[in-house]
Amino acid sequence: MPKPGFYAVRCGRKPGVYMTWSECEAQVKGFPNASYKKFPDQSSAENFAGVSSINQDTVQNARNRSENQMQRLITSNAAVRNYDPIPSTSLSIEEAFENTPDLIFNFSDKPQKPYYAVHRGARPGVYRTWTECEAQIKNTRNASYRKFDNEEQALEYKLKRNNSDDETEYVLRNPNETVVIFTDGASAENGRKRARAGIGIYWGHNHPLNTSKRLTGRQTNNRAEIQAAVYALNQAKQIGARKVKLYTDSQFLIHAITDWIRKWKTNGWKLVNGDPVVNKDDFLELEAVSKGLDVEWVYVKAHARNHGNDEADRLAVAGARLLMEPSNCSTFPKPQIEPNNVEPFILTDASSSNDDILPLIIPEGEIEKKTFYAVHKGKCPGVYKTWTECEKQIKDFVKPWFKKFSSEDEALEFVKNGKVSKKIIVPDHGPDKFVTVFTDGASSCNGQEEAKAGIGVYWGPGNELNTSMRLPGRQTNNRAEIYAAVHALRQAKKLGIKNLRLYTDSQFVIKGITIWIDKWKENNWTSASGKPVINKEDFMALDNARQDINVDWRYVKGHSNNPGNVEADKLAVDGCSKSVSDSFILT
Repeated sequence: MPKPGFYAVRCGRKPGVYMTWSECEAQVKGFPNASYKKFPDQSSAENFAGVSSINQDTVQNARNRSENQMQRLITSNAAVRNYDPIPSTSLSIEEAFENTPDLIFNFSDKPQKPYYAVHRGARPGVYRTWTECEAQIKNTRNASYRKFDNEEQALEYKLKRNNSDDETEYVLRNPNETVVIFTDGASAENGRKRARAGIGIYWGHNHPLNTSKRLTGRQTNNRAEIQAAVYALNQAKQIGARKVKLYTDSQFLIHAITDWIRKWKTNGWKLVNGDPVVNKDDFLELEAVSKGLDVEWVYVKAHARNHGNDEADRLAVAGARLLMEPSNCSTFPKPQIEPNNVEPFILTDASSSNDDILPLIIPEGEIEKKTFYAVHKGKCPGVYKTWTECEKQIKDFVKPWFKKFSSEDEALEFVKNGKVSKKIIVPDHGPDKFVTVFTDGASSCNGQEEAKAGIGVYWGPGNELNTSMRLPGRQTNNRAEIYAAVHALRQAKKLGIKNLRLYTDSQFVIKGITIWIDKWKENNWTSASGKPVINKEDFMALDNARQDINVDWRYVKGHSNNPGNVEADKLAVDGCSKSVSDSFILT
């Protein structure tokens, strides 16, 4: 535990004496030429920080460091802090270094560049050169700007002015009129570590609400597009608007907020491949701020000489070059977001069409997945975060018992019991709600002796019921399609599901079970041509499995990028290479 002391900040964001390192660090971290030191007593700390007066011995000792460099340093510091350096030759060089505080000195002759804060101008923000600042205020009526010595004061000026006069004085005369806003996001070197993203909001020529800001958080183009819309809608609410027509060149944004977000919620905020939705928090914020507003989302093609989009783009690009504001200095408060507890099942309305299925989306980047290694039997049973730690506990141990988990709770249960009991809870679904499942069959070398068939059943992202299995008996594609549906229906019956919407890409299965089966029964299981129905036993098993379940049979075109069908197909193809399971009962 560190010894108690007093942290003195002589040169930082807020010079003074602090009781904890975290408070001190906040004042000096990232601050140019910060000067600070820890002292055992308050008096020394105050002297160092200049609260009372600067310690003259410190100055005398510092002068002995270098006859040339230190002379310039002390002279410049004396001018700034209003003290006179006292020459001294009583200390040796070694003593001077030993007694000099741990300061971060800048021996450069170059003065620190100021910060120019523009509150009202073409592109409000903080700039590092007068040329950049001048470009924002030139030809702007009632331009508001100021020069500061440090970044924090410049940002504080801009934020205070935003919260005080400019935005509160602009109020919509008619709240029922539709306001038109153009938004855009930009990210220089998108996808790289050094990416810089900005947002742009354009209300009109020289409009006081026109905004150019640096994006906080992850610097990606998609986040910039979303947060630009968030900021614009916050502005609309602040001026009393009720109807908004928002133009954006991001189809990703429009599709997500108007369609996909509902399905993401249903699927536990996961994509069809099981990965989390990367921009979940951003879309939740956008959805929350949209409440209470009648928003019309309009797509506009980028770089197509649309004046509003071009202006929003320029503001976004300029915002990417600005300094990033502190996360605790947001102009608008974060909206209240209701938590969602969603099971990994897909629920659809009774009136849903085949097109109302979650689309495939490529995530912006890989999401780091947590891994827990549980050791039930080993040298030291427990949960470990890395394979290296786990391996030490099982190496050279007779019959070790261990397993990898993505959930710490499951890992702890495995350590205690040697197994994990998973209870599948089906979400409530009334007469107007259907639990949805996708089934598919596959057969490699179909029609040949060496054919291998598999079935795939997909209930939703990460669902424990998802099945990939080798088909017993004759290895044909049609049989695999039928028994994939049989397996799904048996699973549904065990879980007590009453309404099931079953998607399959086999019209043979749908027509067979909904139309042909009654005729086959009447004709003693012979086809219209008088030949025996080849898949008699298979359809009898399917007919038996559907009893007591309200099944809505839906056809989905195969290999058409339907996410559920794609996942079911993967499971079926994988099943072809597996061994035959004895647990699958055909009748």
